[in-house]
Amino acid sequence: MFENEPRRPADPDREIQRLDAILRAAGDAIITADADGVIHDFNPAAEAMFGYTADQMVGTKLNHLMPEPHATHHDEYLRHYEETGEAKVIGIGRELEAVRADGSRFPIELNVTDTGLRDPRLFIGVVRDISERRQREAERLHFYANFDALTGLPNRDHALELLDESIRQCPTQHRVALMEVRLRSFRHIGPTYGQRTAEQILRQVANRLRDLFRDEVSVRARLEGSRFLIGLEYEPDPPLEERLQAVMDRLSEPYKADGQEFRLRPRMGVAECGPGVTCAADLLRQSEIALARVADSADIPYAFADPETDQALRRRLNLETDLHRAVGEGEFFLDYQPQFQLSDGRMTGVEALLRWNHPERGVVSPAEFIPLLEDTGLIIEVGRWILDTAAAQAKAWNAAGLPRLRMAVNLSPLQVRGGGLLQEVMQTLARTRLPEEQLELEITESLLIEDLAGTRRILETLQGMGIRLALDDFGSGFSALSYLHAFPFHTLKVDRTFIHAIGQSDRSEGLLRSIIEMGQNLRMEVVAEGIETEGQAAYLRAHGCELGQGFGLARPGPPEAVPPLLTN
Repeated sequence: MFENEPRRPADPDREIQRLDAILRAAGDAIITADADGVIHDFNPAAEAMFGYTADQMVGTKLNHLMPEPHATHHDEYLRHYEETGEAKVIGIGRELEAVRADGSRFPIELNVTDTGLRDPRLFIGVVRDISERRQREAERLHFYANFDALTGLPNRDHALELLDESIRQCPTQHRVALMEVRLRSFRHIGPTYGQRTAEQILRQVANRLRDLFRDEVSVRARLEGSRFLIGLEYEPDPPLEERLQAVMDRLSEPYKADGQEFRLRPRMGVAECGPGVTCAADLLRQSEIALARVADSADIPYAFADPETDQALRRRLNLETDLHRAVGEGEFFLDYQPQFQLSDGRMTGVEALLRWNHPERGVVSPAEFIPLLEDTGLIIEVGRWILDTAAAQAKAWNAAGLPRLRMAVNLSPLQVRGGGLLQEVMQTLARTRLPEEQLELEITESLLIEDLAGTRRILETLQGMGIRLALDDFGSGFSALSYLHAFPFHTLKVDRTFIHAIGQSDRSEGLLRSIIEMGQNLRMEVVAEGIETEGQAAYLRAHGCELGQGFGLARPGPPEAVPPLLTN
């Protein structure tokens, strides 16, 4: 019966009252305005938000509530809508600035809707004050920019800012120290027990650090992984060492996570603010160097920064950078160390020795740069160049009519393990046309220990090609007779320490005689390295050592220094 009942016409006055009640009760600021931006309604929430009364605002322009350029932009958006019907702002919430009666500015979210009414044309604007939301967003951004999300401690950059401030404001009678801590074996926790367990431990570390030095000016931070930082402003009494021990004791206590107990020994690098330290970054760099000295130590818990170590590391890093340039700039060259028959002084061969002519420092000691070539992997490229250059030089001496000299070239373990050595040797011999038997490749005992089976296959292939093989620095490492039996060596090079012990140690002389005799019994040539005196040479001759090299016989030199030695 209700479906057929005619609908009663709305009472206009009653509708106006109802809409007015809605506007007044609304929690959001609601403003109505016509197409010219003139305000028609300004509800109580708008009065509270902007600080104006409705009587003050009705009849004024809406852009009165907006600072520039927002006011101009808003007028342009409405004009564009009126002309084209394209809704750049209509029905779309947007964030902008508003201005209160006292002139203060604050962020708002404004959503304008076209009512569809005519005479007058009306738009409704719903306004929300988003100051609190913006504040929460700013605080969240500040936290993630300056703090570690897992532990809540300052991150690296923020910690350095705080420590810089501490250094600037530190009283003259106080000192500032930075401690960088790392937990040994922590890296195994995640893969073994899971990430959740690792994170629980890190939170416990952070909480323990918070409990330390509460009565002193301090900064605690997490750098990465299990690396934490403590910046401390302290008085000299009690000494810093007592505070360091407090940190070590607290962090050495057991950690419990997911029903497991863990003991992770902390290691620490310590740097104190002193001459040459102008900022926290300097302290952190020094503490990192100190930590590197004890990070894997079993019994040394912490170390202080050492200026000499710092300088050595700087020098090393600079050299490493320069080495990359040297490879491309052709700064390397070879000297040749002559080898002689000790019985008659006849020159039988040379050993190619790598040298580096640095454009600023001159010739750099091989002891400085060859380990860096190994560490950076550049030794593979440089080793290939050494092999090519040495073989080409030996072939040039052949072409000049000189007696055929054996060319010994040292191989890096990286070259042997790299997989391309056999092909490189074959290409070098094909390119230079050097007879295979003139090339001798030297390897050290350490390579035999690292990869016994793989190295044997490579060396047996080289022997099958007719290339001679030498075991270098015999006696300097983990010498084992099994190596001499298992590998196809032609030459045994006795480490220089045995040669220097001649006339100094009966025990070392006994070992030297045994090595010479062993080499003879195995039908290997024995070369004594590092001969410096005629007395050493005479002793070696007397006990049957066939070959020798060293400064006492002839110093290493350029290619042009070799021919005169063959005629002398």
